[in-house]
Amino acid sequence: MKRKNTFKIAIAIVVFIAAIYSMIFMTNIFIVENCTIIPQIATIDDDALSESILGQNIFILNAAEVMAMLEENPEVKSVTLRRNFPDSIEIDVIVREKIIQVEYMNGTIGVASDGYVMDYETLPVEGLSGDYLRVKGFEFERFERNSVIVTDEYKLLENIIMLAKFLKNDIEEKVDFVFIEDNHLILQIQKDFLVDFGLLDDPIENKLEKMKLILQDLSSKNINRGIINMRYEKNPVYYPIH
Repeated sequence: MKRKNTFKIAIAIVVFIAAIYSMIFMTNIFIVENCTIIPQIATIDDDALSESILGQNIFILNAAEVMAMLEENPEVKSVTLRRNFPDSIEIDVIVREKIIQVEYMNGTIGVASDGYVMDYETLPVEGLSGDYLRVKGFEFERFERNSVIVTDEYKLLENIIMLAKFLKNDIEEKVDFVFIEDNHLILQIQKDFLVDFGLLDDPIENKLEKMKLILQDLSSKNINRGIINMRYEKNPVYYPIH
C-alpha cells in the first residue's frame, strides 16, 4: 500500500510539472506583448529592440543580451530590465547627456559628464551648439564613440566638466568657450570677459561660487568686460580692460 501511495504521489508531481510546463511554454500566456522604455530615447533602434523582446517567452528572454544591445547606444549609461508578468517588459534607462564640445580638427567631440564620447561632428565654429561649453586646446591621445576619451589630463577634464555643469545650472551670462593658455584654464564670457582659474590641475570647485558672486557684483555695476584672476583661491582679483 505504501508503494502505491508513493507511486501515485510521483505521478501527480509529474503531471503537475507537465501542466505547468505546458502552460508556460506551450501557450501564449507568457509571450511578451508590451515593452515600455523609461525614458523614451529617440536614437534607440525600435525595430531591433522589438525583435529582441516582443514575441519572446518572458521566462527565457535573454535580459543580459537586451541590456547589452541598449548600452551600445552612447546616450545610455545603464539599463535595468524588469519582467512584469505575464506578458510585459519594463526597461529603466539612465541617460548619459553630452555636456561639453571639445574642438578637434574641423569639428567637435561631444563628451558626457562621465567622460564618455557621445559623437563627433564636423561643424564650422559658427554652427556649434550654444547648449554645451566649447573647449579649445584640450589634449588627448584618442577617442572612440561610447568609451571614455583617452587622455593624460583626467583631472583637467574633471575640472572642465565641473565648470560646464556649474555654468549650465548657475550662470546666466553667455559663455563663449573655455581654453588652455600658458598651462592655465581660462573661461571666456562674452567677448571681452575672461576668468583665469589658474593651473590646469588646480581644483576649481571652491572657486565657482566666488566667480558667480563676482560676476553678479560686476553685472550690478554694468561692468561686462575685464579679467577675473582666480589663480589664488583665497584672493580673487578683478582687472578692468580699457
